[in-house]
Amino acid sequence: MSKVTQKPVRRHEGASFPVRKMDFDFSAVPRYLYNDNPLASYFWLVIQAKFPDGEQFFIDAVRDSRDAVDDDDLQRDISAFIGQEAMHGRAHRLANEMLLEVHGIDVIKTEKRTKVLMKWFNRIHTPKQRLAATAGAEHLTASLARFLLRHPEYLAGFKDDTIRHLVMWHALEEREHRAVAFDVYQKSGGDHRTRVVMYVWFIAALAPFVVMDMIKLMIRDGSWKDLAGISAGLKSLFGKGGLLSHSTPALMDYFRRDFHPNDDDQTRLEAGWRKELGLDGLSVEPS
Repeated sequence: MSKVTQKPVRRHEGASFPVRKMDFDFSAVPRYLYNDNPLASYFWLVIQAKFPDGEQFFIDAVRDSRDAVDDDDLQRDISAFIGQEAMHGRAHRLANEMLLEVHGIDVIKTEKRTKVLMKWFNRIHTPKQRLAATAGAEHLTASLARFLLRHPEYLAGFKDDTIRHLVMWHALEEREHRAVAFDVYQKSGGDHRTRVVMYVWFIAALAPFVVMDMIKLMIRDGSWKDLAGISAGLKSLFGKGGLLSHSTPALMDYFRRDFHPNDDDQTRLEAGWRKELGLDGLSVEPS
């Protein structure tokens, strides 16, 4: 069984949520980490490979606009948001390195392509647009996290304890800080039109790279020939009760003019998962 070490740290006293440092040992992670299915596994491998530089983009976008916020509570939450996202990037970068070392799965190239994409995105957009894209991306991750928290039968597909713990820790924290970028956007004078346009644009810009990298990995190991496996993998994403198909209604909520991330209150469910992951009852001290 892979080892997970939990080191919760409250970096900014008074924030609504803590920053937790988690140390994962990925050395025993299987090549096909979801239901022994290449397509479903590579979906998660590619998504997680994009997190290190994706998280840095989100951090920069929120940090660049925080001067417009005169709310002390939100300022503390911004600092905690930055801390949580930094921990996520650190953990996923380590996973990328271990996947290459153990299985020869070169998602480092995926990571580098994401860095280039984020630099391009930064260059062509204003701070307001980057923050709008971040608020939209945070809704995307929070909606997928909602699905994971509500569907333990899907989570059972992660056979490795470490990967399952990584996914659920990240998902839970996405739920905890889901409103921060949105609130900063609102406080900085963000409008509805820019918010929804950048939401669509960010997803549209990212999706082809996810598909391309998945295809490259499947061609590299020959799994593209396994039509039954491809069918099963697509079903886990787009079939009835699939991750993406089931999350679509929540994703569409973002287009409402009166939308707010905290409308989706899963407090009791999140509390249950904190207990399940062993995150409750641990000493959380200022640093």
